Amino acid sequence: MGRYAEAIKEYEWVLKRKPNDAEVLANMGVAAMRSGKYLKAIKSFEKALKYEKDPKWKHYMEQWIAMLEKDPQLVNRQPFGPLLPLRRGQTSPLW
Repeated sequence: MGRYAEAIKEYEWVLKRKPNDAEVLANMGVAAMRSGKYLKAIKSFEKALKYEKDPKWKHYMEQWIAMLEKDPQLVNRQPFGPLLPLRRGQTSPLW
């Protein structure tokens, strides 16, 4: 497993200062999703959708929300790469 709990704490710290940062909200959603905190992940993605302007990122978050609402265990069966957070301007997941 990763250090998702630590990442979530860091994202929460950043969000206290920048509560409408769609990128931080989305990345926190991914960390929450990977750590099994599915409701937290859905809430993070839904809030990120309100502020995200890039249709590609909106599409990813909508897919993740749908997957979590349908069957959270799908997260565990997905390849690891596509669910890793991306930074703006990157075309492949962070490794």
